[in-house]
Amino acid sequence: MEAREIPGFPDPHHEDTIDLSSCPTIFVLPTHISLEELHAVEGTLSKCGAPLTYDIMEARLAIGKVSHEKRAALELRSKGLWTEGITITAAMDEPAQKRRRLDDDNKHIRVIRLSWVHESLKAREPLPFEQFTVYEGRKIPKPPTASLEKASSTTTSPGRCAAQETALHQSPGSSILERARGDTASSSTQFIPSTPSRRMKATSGSPSVLKQRPKLYRASTSDFEEEASIPDPPEWVRNKVVYSCCRSTPLHSPNAEFIDQLLKVKKIRELTLDEVGVRAYSTSIASLSAYPYKLKSPEEVLSLPGCENRIANLFTEWKHSKDGILESTLPLTADPALRVIHSFYNIWGVGAKSARDFYYQKQWRDLDDIVEQGWDTLSRVQQIGVKYYEEFLTGIPKEETVSIANTILHHAKLVRPDSDFDGKGVECIIVGGYRRGKEESGDVDVILTHRDERVTSNLVFDVVASLEQEGWITHTLALHLTNTNRDQQTLPYRGEASGKPRFDSLDKALVVWQDPNFDGNPSSPSSSEDSGDMQSPLLAQKEKAEEQKMNEDMKQQELTSQASSRDTLAGELGTSTAPITVNPRKANPNLHRRVDIIVSPFRTIGCAVLGWSGDTTFERDLRRYAKKMHNWKFDSSGIRSREGSGGRIIDLESKGKTWQEREKLVMEGLGVGWRPPTERCTR
Repeated sequence: MEAREIPGFPDPHHEDTIDLSSCPTIFVLPTHISLEELHAVEGTLSKCGAPLTYDIMEARLAIGKVSHEKRAALELRSKGLWTEGITITAAMDEPAQKRRRLDDDNKHIRVIRLSWVHESLKAREPLPFEQFTVYEGRKIPKPPTASLEKASSTTTSPGRCAAQETALHQSPGSSILERARGDTASSSTQFIPSTPSRRMKATSGSPSVLKQRPKLYRASTSDFEEEASIPDPPEWVRNKVVYSCCRSTPLHSPNAEFIDQLLKVKKIRELTLDEVGVRAYSTSIASLSAYPYKLKSPEEVLSLPGCENRIANLFTEWKHSKDGILESTLPLTADPALRVIHSFYNIWGVGAKSARDFYYQKQWRDLDDIVEQGWDTLSRVQQIGVKYYEEFLTGIPKEETVSIANTILHHAKLVRPDSDFDGKGVECIIVGGYRRGKEESGDVDVILTHRDERVTSNLVFDVVASLEQEGWITHTLALHLTNTNRDQQTLPYRGEASGKPRFDSLDKALVVWQDPNFDGNPSSPSSSEDSGDMQSPLLAQKEKAEEQKMNEDMKQQELTSQASSRDTLAGELGTSTAPITVNPRKANPNLHRRVDIIVSPFRTIGCAVLGWSGDTTFERDLRRYAKKMHNWKFDSSGIRSREGSGGRIIDLESKGKTWQEREKLVMEGLGVGWRPPTERCTR
């Protein structure tokens, strides 16, 4: 880890570690630290064998950047854990093997300063908690008089993995397996509002989630038989491989039904702006997706890297449910606010924060409200997302994806007619979900490349212009020439002020695509106003008025031209007094599609293809792995060292003759090992 991120904090992969396995279950408070810092702290604790949890209810020790007793209690409360302060004792300072795990122990929690981790590593042994303790409390039920408004008025953040969705009670002295079976939801539920994220604005409303009560499932003989028949774990499980880019994850998992439920829980975390929860569920889902056997028991779940007690509990609930539905997924469809926010989130160009603002700040409840009350406040991308809402949600089959790619390649060769001088010419590579083997994709991602950088320079601009002229592109929403403007060099390393990868590191165009060929009008390209059959009436009226205003002169010229044509045709037929009706242009029934056209120089095509072929968690872990293991910055435009001004370029693919060979060389050079794109499906 770099010194400027956490001064003096060691890299979690550093060989100098201490044994923290005897510590109580630890929860890292995300207050006042970035996600990168959170990664480093959790990575260090995990390397030292500390028992980590993402559920504050399971924690007996909380570590964070807090220095006052009242603030510590408030942070716990913001995660859904209510406590009452008690006199600090030295009881928890004893080694775990000398402590009896009494019921009272599980009902206490201690908050200590983050500096304890650094000082313990510096001393090469776990230091006593007492001198670092900020607060010690006894866990209590939420007071019935506590109102949501008071909780919402503070700057808070939600529990890591829905801490409010589990009860505080666990059987004393129970095993992990028994707790996993016991800490699951009953069929009786009630809706309560969740605590808003500290990353949300205080004015944002909070959605509803389900409060669940624990239910103890009876262990049957078959349960114990299944536990005894657990297969030998794969090597990545035995070695606790935490990076999803270092293991094969197929498209179809034997645990797909359970994973689908977790994806819905993750979606709720995303819609409630719980970034830490999203990351935690993403890690767990990626691990479950890579597991080659059908899960049989909670213990089997707990053996997987990134799967904590929360996931084991959910698995137990799912396994014993009659309909295979987790109760924590119900708010996505049962809660009115979350249901509307989800529909807004599905608009192209609208993220979770904007979707919540639409609902809570602007009081919109459906697409018609957006069109009627706030159309002019939307960005152009969002307007297009609303206009073609249903069409963009319709999957693109493989055959159509190939057809779109072939058309793009055809126009690339048209605008670079002499590009085949190298014997290869312009090449087009379909990436994204198509390359991972999905039957349908949400959009089409293609990469154009050529061995001569004079050909790829400004290529995306010329290709888009040619496609627009022939009617394939109805809207160009973004056109980036970032790579061309920096002479197609690898993106320089300039630190990590933003904390997020730059999306436009290569030349690319984000466009709306529609096949102009259809029955009744096979030769004439359609215009955007011809295909509003899937729009709402309000939107159709508003767009019609806008386009009439914008294109008044053009339409007047068209009418004049049509009148002249009718007179000419009538004169030729000798019936100038009888008007001739010209068949109006028919509406184009073909669906609009989202297409990303990317251009990469062949020099770094391996990085480009690799960066655009993996699922989100795979790509996230690939960047993290490159940073932690090599101190490199991986990007779709290339690899740079993080040392020195701008970082020196790391070339791993120059020996490859084809883009396939180059992609393989990059993966092997990074140290993650080659695996085909169909094994990068981390969901």
